[in-house]
Amino acid sequence: MQKIEAKVKGSSHRQASTILDGLFAIRPPIAVDEYERMVEEALLECKRTSSCSIVLIGPGRFNNDTAEEYAVHSPELWSAVNQMVLRIGERLNLPVVNAQDALAEYDAEVFISKNHRWSGFGHEVVAREVEAVVASQITRLGCK
Repeated sequence: MQKIEAKVKGSSHRQASTILDGLFAIRPPIAVDEYERMVEEALLECKRTSSCSIVLIGPGRFNNDTAEEYAVHSPELWSAVNQMVLRIGERLNLPVVNAQDALAEYDAEVFISKNHRWSGFGHEVVAREVEAVVASQITRLGCK
């Protein structure tokens, strides 16, 4: 990937020392509408080529107390991406785990201190939402 990017950009990039280094390369963000188009296209291809069930999950809640640095540090962006996931789920008739709304009912106890990562309690909250969505899908399978 880095070799292709270097050729396209006409610049030389440091060679990745491992495969994982290339996977975690920082790339400029894309607009939410372009992201939505690409995600929907990928999901349609998955539905076309596989009989597997798909369950979507959007980003969790933004932790305003985080000490982490991001190129785009915005609770509004996280909310926009969550809304995008909900729209895709509705359009493609796919179940969605709305982790953002589930976590919104709680304060900082759902996060590791100064971080966006979920605490043990945050994982429990999201796991309950996952359980409810997956259980509803299993119930629907039994009705067919």
